[in-house]
Amino acid sequence: MSAIAMFFSLTPSIALADDPQFDPIPNEDHEGYVPDSEPEESEIDEDEDYDDDSSFFLKLISIMIDGITKLFKWILGDIEFEKVVFGKINPLNGDSFDGKSIGNIFSSGEWNYAINPLRIGFSFIAWIFFVIMIANYGIKFMKESTNPIQRSQLLEDIYGWIGGAAMIIFMYIAVFIIFNLNERIVGALHGLISDTEAYEGLFESMNKANDLDESISGNVLGDSLIRLGSVIITFVLIIQYVFRKFIIGFLVIISPLASVAYAREKNSQAFKTWLSELLSQTFIQTAHAIVIVLYLAFLNASNNNEALFTHDEAVTILGSGTQSILEPVLTFLIGIGGVVGVGALTYNGLKLALSSGNPQARAEAIKSIRNSIIGCFIAVGAVIIVSVIRGLMS
Repeated sequence: MSAIAMFFSLTPSIALADDPQFDPIPNEDHEGYVPDSEPEESEIDEDEDYDDDSSFFLKLISIMIDGITKLFKWILGDIEFEKVVFGKINPLNGDSFDGKSIGNIFSSGEWNYAINPLRIGFSFIAWIFFVIMIANYGIKFMKESTNPIQRSQLLEDIYGWIGGAAMIIFMYIAVFIIFNLNERIVGALHGLISDTEAYEGLFESMNKANDLDESISGNVLGDSLIRLGSVIITFVLIIQYVFRKFIIGFLVIISPLASVAYAREKNSQAFKTWLSELLSQTFIQTAHAIVIVLYLAFLNASNNNEALFTHDEAVTILGSGTQSILEPVLTFLIGIGGVVGVGALTYNGLKLALSSGNPQARAEAIKSIRNSIIGCFIAVGAVIIVSVIRGLMS
């Protein structure tokens, strides 16, 4: 009996241990059910280890990316994106121009001690070449005394070489006009937006993105990627502006040779390439500044539904910047045009007076006088137009 009783007394406990369908026993207060079993420690440890491994892996990648960012920042130094675009610092060494730059491209020292001496040296070579070519064509002109067609062609070539020699001086002036025009436009665009909240907010956020101690996205890896992207954009821009400085310097140095190419052949592809490259490399800074101003204007119009600046401000600031460069040039050209027109009118009047016995010469003189009068009217009209534009900008 004792064995049978022991069997029946153990049977419920065996059923409880082996039967998975048995309902759990309520607790003492009858407030629910007691769990079948506590979660195994191995399962908890595995989840925690997985989370720790994932977090550690992301932090490791973030540290590596931050290391690359620090390398780029060490190369860049204190150079900032907006100061390069708006011509406030020298992209080669990060020094401030302090308002003494040559077209936001070269410092005064770089121009005086590097660019200009080489330009003068190449100008001397070009002058020697011009003297040799003018003398050569002069000798050929004297030999061709019996061939009027050949003499006319040689005389035209001589005038072309003389004009090419004079171009060396005018090209030097033209280079400065291009540089100063770029500097004034970029400076005017900066003045148009520099005091706005949109400008300050944009570049403050960029500077914050470059700070390794600031959190941007709330995610360690995301912050690292944003900082790396920002510093790479700045780095690429600096490299572009450094190469731009060397390319423009090279073009300025060989400008006398470009005038030789023009004198040799007025439709020379070499001169056209030189001029187009100089203009594109110089005004790429103007293009970058316009893009930034346009982006801020779009951003402000979209978010605040208002203008970043008025059209009166744009006309006043941009107009005053370019007017100081273009007005002397236009005045000089209009003055030259007026002098040439009056001189041509006087010369053709004398031809008309001396051609009374030659109907063909008389007809040509009358036609030349008509053209001279038209030229004088164009010069006077240009003066009036410039005065009207000046009044609108003031």
